[in-house]
Amino acid sequence: MDLGLSDPYAQIITFPTPEFNNILYRIKKRKFNEDNTQEFHYLLNQITWQEVFGESEINAKFSAFMNAFLYCYNSAFPIKIVHMGNTIKYSWITQGIKISSKRMRLLDRQRKTTTMEKKDLEYIEQYKKIYK
Repeated sequence: MDLGLSDPYAQIITFPTPEFNNILYRIKKRKFNEDNTQEFHYLLNQITWQEVFGESEINAKFSAFMNAFLYCYNSAFPIKIVHMGNTIKYSWITQGIKISSKRMRLLDRQRKTTTMEKKDLEYIEQYKKIYK
């Protein structure tokens, strides 16, 4: 389909992207569990909040509240740096596929190294068809 439009000044830009599975990288995480949550509640209960109520200006009150709250939050749920990389999770590979693959390799190795009867070779061929 020709619309009669052309772009004589078209440009193509390519951006090199690194391979994801070859890069080691770090991510920051917080761990949220029952123990940390209880510690957070405990730390919040220990604060008297007098410095918040003692402020006269609303922005100063909010700032004092946030400082106290974030101190408890960061103490109870510290940031952990987790190193990631070279781990590709194939969640679609089920346990059955892993077992079948292992069995197929074993049968193929036996077929190549030993002399087998015709019925055994037929079984291996049938197994290959099912496996594929």
